[in-house]
Amino acid sequence: MTVKPPGGPTAPPPAVPEPKTGGPSGAESFQAALESSEAPARATEIASEIAQKVREGGMTVAQAVEALVDRTLADPAFSKLSAERLDALRTELRELIASDPTLASLSQQIAR
Repeated sequence: MTVKPPGGPTAPPPAVPEPKTGGPSGAESFQAALESSEAPARATEIASEIAQKVREGGMTVAQAVEALVDRTLADPAFSKLSAERLDALRTELRELIASDPTLASLSQQIAR
């Protein structure tokens, strides 16, 4: 005895494409891009410079936050955003920084 679904025979399942071979995987390509990027090192350098200015009294913590937000949004990755979207993102970044307990703690440590 065979069991058939109602309505007659079903179509065979669609063919699954074979994975591409010969090149790096998506994860490998992403990792290679990260390793070749200078952005993380530069970001750390910028944050260290700003923290030093705060420690020396040349900048308040609030000014440091603004400087970090400004530098972040000056990145070419954001160059295609409209002024309206940049302002919205700037507001969102400020709110995230203000409400994040870890960043608040770091701000207090830098200010000492």
